[in-house]
Amino acid sequence: MSVPVTPMRTISFGGLGDAFIVGLKLNQLASEEDIYKYEAEIQHLFVESNPKTLELIKEHVAMFWTSKYFKFEFDCDSNYQESYFNGKWLNCRPLNTTWHGEYHFPQPDGIKLTDDFATLLHSRKPKYDVCIQVAAGTNSSRHWKFDPRKLRNLLKSKGYKVALVGTDEEYKEDESDNFVCETDLVGSINVVANCEIYCGLSGFHSYQSMARGIKNVHLEESSEHNAHYIHPSWEKNRYGIKHGSLSEVIAGLRHWGVEI
Repeated sequence: MSVPVTPMRTISFGGLGDAFIVGLKLNQLASEEDIYKYEAEIQHLFVESNPKTLELIKEHVAMFWTSKYFKFEFDCDSNYQESYFNGKWLNCRPLNTTWHGEYHFPQPDGIKLTDDFATLLHSRKPKYDVCIQVAAGTNSSRHWKFDPRKLRNLLKSKGYKVALVGTDEEYKEDESDNFVCETDLVGSINVVANCEIYCGLSGFHSYQSMARGIKNVHLEESSEHNAHYIHPSWEKNRYGIKHGSLSEVIAGLRHWGVEI
């Protein structure tokens, strides 16, 4: 008896870090629902309020999602919560952005990421000892409480190989390992993937690097934020800091064995 091939329509909301968590959950959902076995398809819609962020989500999807089992669509809606509750996407199964699936918006989705699906395969041949994100946020609105180039110079004086990534033009330089404003999202992902330790300001790069098993020193936004996004299997890869000061980051690097 043949099994009917019926596409599953799903939807999620939020920025690039949210889209990353949802992507991991989609892999698990496809496995649980036997999408691969029955040659079916998941048609997923990413909805975001900021057009610039939505373009980054498209870049990420184009890099990682080439499987015939997934089809992706994108919608920019500046008031997506109201639109959702007014029935704009009634035919879609909602996925939320917590690793444990309990977030209230759009609703708890029952998907709790297992260790296997929260982990990305990653070869361990780092080109850089440390990669530093100079600023974070769609408009580079989150910063350290120090100039990250000061930390870069200090590390280099100790013989460490250091890369800078980000989009804040204030930190753009004509240096061989300064990739600020010199690469797109895919390029910055590749730089981060080729480091031993990543120093970030929370968000997409922190999540995807921890999932790869890369050691992290990252700014914690809040305990609630950690509970929402940080999968338990990532805990061994992270050193959280509270304020984003130079002394905190140095303590984190020392935690990972950097002699500084």
